[in-house]
Amino acid sequence: IQASNHKRDRTKGIDAYIETVASSFSNESKAKVYLEKIREARPRYIRDQLQLITKQIKQCGKEIIDLALEECLNRQLFSATEFSDVVQYLNRQRDDTAAKNLVDYVGIKSIHPWNDSVVQTEVHKRDVSEYLSVLEGDLQ
Repeated sequence: IQASNHKRDRTKGIDAYIETVASSFSNESKAKVYLEKIREARPRYIRDQLQLITKQIKQCGKEIIDLALEECLNRQLFSATEFSDVVQYLNRQRDDTAAKNLVDYVGIKSIHPWNDSVVQTEVHKRDVSEYLSVLEGDLQ
C-alpha cells in the first residue's frame, strides 16, 4: 500500500482541473458533463480520476479519446479506469481494422507459398478409445 498524495497535482483547484481536462476533448461541454458525473460518483478521488484520464489523453489521439467519451456516456461508465478500458478496447479495434485493411489494400502475400497449404491442412484425429486401449495394456 502506498500513499498517492505526492502524485496528485495540487496546483489547481478541482474546477480548474476539470476545465483543463475537458479542453482536451473536441466537445468540451460533453466532457465537462462526463467529468462532473465522475466527480459525483467518486468525489473523494476526483484528482486521481482526472490524472488517469489526463494520462490517457497524452497517450492516445484525439479521435480515440472522443470515441471513448461517447461510449462512456452511452454506457454510463463514470470512472477513469473504465474510461481507460474503453480507450484500450478502441485502440485494439483500430489496430485490428488497420491490419485487415492493410492486407486488403496492399495484397500482402506470405513469404513462402506453402504457408497457405499448411494453414488449410486438416489434421488426422484419432478416437480416444485407441489411446485408452494402449494405456490399459491392449496392444493391437
